[in-house]
Amino acid sequence: MRFLISIFLIFIGWSISAQITPSETSHDFGDIYEEGQTYVDITFTNNTDKTQFLLTIDKPRDVYYIFSSKKLLPDSSIIIRFKINDGLKGKFNYQVDVYFSDSNTGTPIYLTGNVKEVASNPLTDCPDFNSRPPSGDLNFTLVIKVIDSITREPIPNALVSLVERGELVGQYSTNQKGIVIRNVPLGYYFIGAEKIRTTLISLKVMSMLNGIMLRLN
Repeated sequence: MRFLISIFLIFIGWSISAQITPSETSHDFGDIYEEGQTYVDITFTNNTDKTQFLLTIDKPRDVYYIFSSKKLLPDSSIIIRFKINDGLKGKFNYQVDVYFSDSNTGTPIYLTGNVKEVASNPLTDCPDFNSRPPSGDLNFTLVIKVIDSITREPIPNALVSLVERGELVGQYSTNQKGIVIRNVPLGYYFIGAEKIRTTLISLKVMSMLNGIMLRLN
């Protein structure tokens, strides 16, 4: 009998905690360079038959947010946009607790990443909802850094070429820090780089996790 009661209580507790659910509970921004993506949209869905409300958001100082609405009708959703402070260089690991009227406990959201380059004009305000990140199903942010193989210094104004299936799909110049950032469709690309005033040079892929670093000889 006690065993059955325990199972029942556990089931009830799980049901209550799952009344409002986020589309994701953690987001890794990866390595962030200047002009990189610094915000994410998370959808919260009301799975109950009652109207619920967003009460408050408990966050660290270097996380900012906006929301599409405070009111969640039954079987409807709202979006909360979280933005991190890209004016601070280094790794970050933030926990944000979102409180709704269905529970006394907050829903934790974890934001992690590593700011590799501080933005020249960091914004503390969240972009409005007219600025949406590219769909994660179709696009991704490609970060390429071109460096000298001997001095390891970044090479500005290097010409970076993207080739897909034997066809040139884009050519870009690196900025003063030797970096190119572009949103491109998912796919397999050959990436080449050359100094503007020299012949084509050999490349070496240094990292392909969240960005690509090319070493020029």
